[in-house]
Amino acid sequence: MVGGTHPASLAAASAMAHWLFCGTPCSRRSHPRTAFWSSGSSPEAWTRATHSCSDRPVRAASDPLTALIMSSGVRGMAGSLAWYPMQSREEIVADAEVGEPLIGDGVTAGIVRIGDTVRRPVRPFTATVHAYLAHLHEAGFTGAPVPLGIDEQGREVLSYVPGDVPRIPLPPETAGGDVLVALGGLIRRLHQASAGWVPPPDAVWGGLPGATPPPPGPDGEPELVSHRDYCPGNVVFRDGRPAALIDFDLAKPTTRIYDIVNAMWWWAPLRDPRDRAPAFADLDVPRRVALFADAYGMDERLRHLFVPTAIFVANRYHQSARAAAEADPVFRRLWEEGARDELPRAEAWLEQAGPMIASRLEGGPA
Repeated sequence: MVGGTHPASLAAASAMAHWLFCGTPCSRRSHPRTAFWSSGSSPEAWTRATHSCSDRPVRAASDPLTALIMSSGVRGMAGSLAWYPMQSREEIVADAEVGEPLIGDGVTAGIVRIGDTVRRPVRPFTATVHAYLAHLHEAGFTGAPVPLGIDEQGREVLSYVPGDVPRIPLPPETAGGDVLVALGGLIRRLHQASAGWVPPPDAVWGGLPGATPPPPGPDGEPELVSHRDYCPGNVVFRDGRPAALIDFDLAKPTTRIYDIVNAMWWWAPLRDPRDRAPAFADLDVPRRVALFADAYGMDERLRHLFVPTAIFVANRYHQSARAAAEADPVFRRLWEEGARDELPRAEAWLEQAGPMIASRLEGGPA
């Protein structure tokens, strides 16, 4: 295992947790110095080899896009580029630049860096995601890739986002309160930039195999489009703090509180201590949620909705994971290798810890 010992069962549970909580599966990609992760609904449908990296002209961003790769970051988070050890993304992308195929046990995705750009295969929702990213930058949000169109090989082109992406299990340096404060501010700025954007009439969003429309939740109707996938592999650190986000493949209409719950799932974290990274196992989760809430500026309504939404979402993730496992062999393997046990534990833990989290949220600053 690259980057140190990581139990297979924990890796599988972590991978499953990603797609059940974020909407995509992940499979680790081996590499001489690191491990990439990528995702998709089936090996047959989404396998691609890494392309050579000679520079190609970029067509206008208005060109139609027809398909988009969901690549998962470590642990399994989705990440345009993410890896197992905590090391410079410049190093990782430089390795991909030689055009070496990323061979693994699930889905192979061709992702390479060329100069200051990242090239990735496309999917049906690429055009929608590019329109959203373009809006974010027009609104002044700089913590996301800039969409640059399609290259000669038919790959989407995004600006490269420099920084570091943490591994799974999360290392001790990511467990500090300063990380939560920076993440809360980053997501708040994202929400401010997203507010008011109307997706195009032909917008296409990603989903899971076997997915069905979710039942109404306590968070209400969607109020904005947002990232919805704050797993560590999608959060770019600079100077030890979250500074940008990558991999917007799962962006879609949502609510502010859902987005916050998703972030806290990974970074509080909202799970049974047995299923957390060692550095997070004994942390005061109610205090950490309140610290994030203060940094984000959560109002009384959002604080009141947090616990019921977290419980609802955890149950929804569980049901979605089960349905995906029944519909697709990749998801079935991940389910059987650990997620079917971790998700019920998360639900039970949230039911027990919910009152303490709510009391801390509604009682004032952390």
